[in-house]
Amino acid sequence: MRLAPCLLVATCALVLACTRSTTKAAPKKARDSITIGITQEPDTLWMPMKQMNASEHIGRPGGVQLTVIDDEHKLRAWAAREIPTVRNGGVALLPDGGMRVTWHLRDDMKWADGVPVTADDFVFTYEMSKDPNLEIVDRTVIDRIRSMKAVDAHTFVVEYQEPYAYYAQLRVHEVLPKHIVEPIWRAKGRALKEDPFGTKPVLGGAFTISEWIPGTSITATRNPYATGFWKPKLERITWRLIPDTTTLEANLLSGSIDAISVIGLTFDQALDLQKRLPPQFEMRFTDAFNFEHLELNTENPILHDVRVREALLVALDREQLVQQLFEGKQ
Repeated sequence: MRLAPCLLVATCALVLACTRSTTKAAPKKARDSITIGITQEPDTLWMPMKQMNASEHIGRPGGVQLTVIDDEHKLRAWAAREIPTVRNGGVALLPDGGMRVTWHLRDDMKWADGVPVTADDFVFTYEMSKDPNLEIVDRTVIDRIRSMKAVDAHTFVVEYQEPYAYYAQLRVHEVLPKHIVEPIWRAKGRALKEDPFGTKPVLGGAFTISEWIPGTSITATRNPYATGFWKPKLERITWRLIPDTTTLEANLLSGSIDAISVIGLTFDQALDLQKRLPPQFEMRFTDAFNFEHLELNTENPILHDVRVREALLVALDREQLVQQLFEGKQ
């Protein structure tokens, strides 16, 4: 898994990466850990019930996902052996207007406690997420599903009420370890989110959460069973909780932290810091998946006419807008 030694925020459709330059110093021994400064503390690491971006940012390196977006922004299979399609027989349109998707899982994935990740984990998480008493933030996909059933340990079938174009997209099926979570859910019901599992969850991706010190830091350690593309080169990631951005910058420049999370500086703050960084830092901007756009106020009588709206948008000098607001980095 690729981690830039320093990540700074871009609130537009960019991610800013900053690294200490090695051109003026002898190569150093590869490090096995990284410390990242972040301004937000997660509300929970129960991933289906998370409400904050910080929860996503910290929990995702340990999440089990059927598919991932790689370094070239291409969708690829991860927990799944392949992405189901009509051509390979994994997707079928049904006579009643529904759609069937068959997922085949890899057989080498394990939760951080050594228990294999199976189809039952996916089916259980779906069934649990339907519980109206739980604080599931987004049931968009769940509400589209007619049924989900395990065929065997590494195969499950999802039937949608109607064709769904985004069936294979990132995070379409959140998954939790059934052997740990089901007993907690049965015992606690609507109070599930309050269980300590949400502060130290057993994860099945590259990392698992080993420690959360409220108001101070969260540490993830390498999942010893992670294999293949997502076998991490780092042993440990520590997120230090630093709400003040001035303090965040000072910690980066002093070397107390190695990186600033994408949940840290605003885009303007990142541009300003770029101008003040000492020469041992290298900064790069790379594409991200944010979407910046303009919305016209259609409640304004002048803008009721679609021709006026079209004329304004056609006349807009987008290049000048990008240069002035984002210094060409949009």
